[in-house]
Amino acid sequence: MLLGLVPLLLSAPSFASHHDHHDEKDGHAIVRDVEKPGTRIEFDEDQDEVYRAVQKGYIRPFSDMYAAVENDLYG
Repeated sequence: MLLGLVPLLLSAPSFASHHDHHDEKDGHAIVRDVEKPGTRIEFDEDQDEVYRAVQKGYIRPFSDMYAAVENDLYG
C-alpha cells in the first residue's frame, strides 16, 4: 500500500505548500523521518535531487503522508 502512495506523495500539489527547515542535507533521511514495520522504501532520485525537492516543498516527510492517510481513513 505504501509503495502505491509514494507517487501521490511525490506529485500531490497539496503537499507542495509545506516548508520545513532541516539543517541536515540528507534528503532521504528528511523524507524518511518515520518508518513503519514491514515497509520498504526505494528512491530513484539521487541524494541532491531529493534534498532540493524537500527544500522546495515538493516532497514532504513520510510522517506527513501517514498522518494524511490516517486522517482520510479514520477522520
